Amino acid sequence: MRAEGSASGVRSGARSAKTPWMANDRGACGPHEELARTTGFRLTRCSCGTVHLHVTKSGVTLQLSETSLAELVNAATAAQRKVEAVLVDPARVHSPLPTN
Repeated sequence: MRAEGSASGVRSGARSAKTPWMANDRGACGPHEELARTTGFRLTRCSCGTVHLHVTKSGVTLQLSETSLAELVNAATAAQRKVEAVLVDPARVHSPLPTN
């Protein structure tokens, strides 16, 4: 995914100008409702509708539209399936890319 006002609708935690997919910029966010929390991640939703994905260890926050959150979940699910397939059948591991 590309960050900062990209077509994917994902933005890094850095402050920037208002982007079309968000109702408000970061400074105008209202109270947050916690959607989910794990040791490494926390998902909240702002009153403006923006979903915030907080990565606990790095301190990075991604602000996503509901559509972008769905894309992220689909991508993570596909990646998890591939990782689990390798755990079941280690022969499915791809060889590393050649280095110069």
